[in-house]
Amino acid sequence: MEFGYICSECGRRFAIEPGLMVCPQCARAQLSDEPLRGILEVELTGKTPEDLTIASLLPVEPQFFPSIPVGNTPLWAPERLRRDLGFPGLYIKDDGLNPTCSLKDRASFLVSAFASKFAIEEIVLASTGNAGSSMAGVGAAAERSGEEVSRIEVLLGTSGVFVVCEGGLSAVATTVPEPTAGLVVYDLRTALRRLDEASAADAPKRRARKAAGG
Repeated sequence: MEFGYICSECGRRFAIEPGLMVCPQCARAQLSDEPLRGILEVELTGKTPEDLTIASLLPVEPQFFPSIPVGNTPLWAPERLRRDLGFPGLYIKDDGLNPTCSLKDRASFLVSAFASKFAIEEIVLASTGNAGSSMAGVGAAAERSGEEVSRIEVLLGTSGVFVVCEGGLSAVATTVPEPTAGLVVYDLRTALRRLDEASAADAPKRRARKAAGG
């Protein structure tokens, strides 16, 4: 079996490459006020092998996946819900037993393997919580250098919360609704750098006081 990309809009087919995100032809007609055009879907072609496994249905070979137990979580048979709802075949998939307690580990697992296969050094994603912590956990298992979270944004209906971490220091800001995120992050990073510079400038004085027994 072979994997490839197929454009969901025009049907053109492409080989899977790390730099190919959308159909190049359809993307030329993209307007700023419309949904993304030329979305690529993974297509599987060829004869099904006799020894078919779950790994056979993934576009990345098993050796590129980190050694972390993602998936194979249990199915629960909720007898009371089955009875009350009238669904005798109802099951509950417990993905809370994944390594970071989230179903997002499944996607992070594949993303990490894809990055390893194509020698991609850094993974960047936008997340409101679970996806970020999942990618950090799976990235750490894969011994990737970018597993630390350096920036968190939480935008609520009435306010926003920003956290920026650099050089072992963290800065937090609360904002008005719909803030200019770039300016908030810039201000927080500037504050952290000034704190770091002040700490470095004060280091000789602290060593001198320590040596003097002060």
